[in-house]
Amino acid sequence: MLHKIIPIAFSLFTLTVLNLNAQVKQATVEVDGFTCSLCAKGVEGQFKAIEFIKSVEANLREASFHIVFSDTRAIELSQLQTAVKDGGFTVRNIIINAAGIIDQSESGYSLTTGNTEEIKVNEISDGINPGDHVEITGIYDATKNIINISTIKKL
Repeated sequence: MLHKIIPIAFSLFTLTVLNLNAQVKQATVEVDGFTCSLCAKGVEGQFKAIEFIKSVEANLREASFHIVFSDTRAIELSQLQTAVKDGGFTVRNIIINAAGIIDQSESGYSLTTGNTEEIKVNEISDGINPGDHVEITGIYDATKNIINISTIKKL
């Protein structure tokens, strides 16, 4: 009996650990139009007002912000674009790093994470299948809720 319980307990533990790691972890938001630290401070303030953002770091040379998300809150990626717009600028790209599970439906593939709504993905690599736990990096399009994947690896 014990030899049946141990594999079940291990499977449940593994699934729990995978689900805890399934989340959007960080983003780089590239912004058009800002060139001075005062401009960056305005957008940085907009980001800091969002409760699911843990930290923000501006990079004036790259005209971008590196954002780390809170582990304990739900994330609405569309708010990143809104924050930049409210700061008086335009988003060039939102590059996200996320881990999750690949799903497939009639409309295509998506990534399910523990802290965002389901996000569509443009395509997946050979060897990646629905149900696989993956880590991806890609450009997020907030208007279509889709990630154009630049890297994907199976976890």
